[in-house]
Amino acid sequence: MPRQKTPVDRASELARRIWLAGVGAYGQAYDEAQEQMSRVNEETSKVFDELVNRGETLEKKLAPARERMSQQSDKAIASLEERLEKMRAMFGMSGNDPDLARKVDTLTAKVDALSAKLDALAAAGAKKPAAKKAAAKKPAAKKKAPAKKATAKKKTAAKKR
Repeated sequence: MPRQKTPVDRASELARRIWLAGVGAYGQAYDEAQEQMSRVNEETSKVFDELVNRGETLEKKLAPARERMSQQSDKAIASLEERLEKMRAMFGMSGNDPDLARKVDTLTAKVDALSAKLDALAAAGAKKPAAKKAAAKKPAAKKKAPAKKATAKKKTAAKKR
C-alpha cells in the first residue's frame, strides 16, 4: 500500500511544480522572443532590400543629370581658367612667370603708397573747405515769405465764404 503523503511532502511537491512552471514559462518566453527576433530580422532585411532597390532605381534616373552637371561644371572651370589666363596675359603676368610673386608684391606696395598719399590729401583738403562751409551755412533771414503764405490763405478762405 502506498504510503500516505504528509503535508511536508505535498508542500515539497507543490514547490517543485511551481518551480517547473516558472522554468517552463521562461522557456516559452525565450522561444517566443527568438521567434519574434527572427521575424524582425526578416522584416528588417525585407525593408532594407526594398530601400536598396529604390536607391538603385533613383540612381539610374539621376545618372544622366549627374553626368550633365559634371560636364557643365567642367566647362565652367575651363572657361574660368581661360579667362584668368587672358587676364594674366593682359597684365603681363603669365601663369608660368617665375617672378609673378615679386611682381604682385611690387604692385601691392605701389597701391599701398598711393592709398597713403590719397588719405593724406583727403585729410589736408577736408580741413580747409570745412571752415568755408561753416561760414557759408549762415542762413539769411527771410521773414516776408511766411507772411505772403498767410495772406494767400486768408484770401482763399474769404473767397470760399
